[in-house]
Amino acid sequence: MLIVGSNHRAKGFAETIESHPEWGLKILGFIDEEEMLGRSIGASQVIGVFDDISRILNENVVDEVIFIMPRNWLDRLEQYVRVCEKVGVKATISIDFFDTAWGPSTWLLRK
Repeated sequence: MLIVGSNHRAKGFAETIESHPEWGLKILGFIDEEEMLGRSIGASQVIGVFDDISRILNENVVDEVIFIMPRNWLDRLEQYVRVCEKVGVKATISIDFFDTAWGPSTWLLRK
């Protein structure tokens, strides 16, 4: 699988996958912004930027692309999901719509 995003949620997802080799899932790498290229995330690396998704899918065997993205990347989402659709790769989307760090229950715990 290919993971789009490298935030704490993406890293946590990757760590869960890596800690369960019996599931038979393998992470090819991550897609993120240019400044993240080559950085390690868990046992994998950021192997490309958004515009590399098509090339990476054409050059590798990828069964699924997982989009684990912040809200501010929503404007890019449709374009890259269509790339997955075009080459027949499943796309799964996980987006932070709410900043739960500022939710009422968290606020009460801080008092």
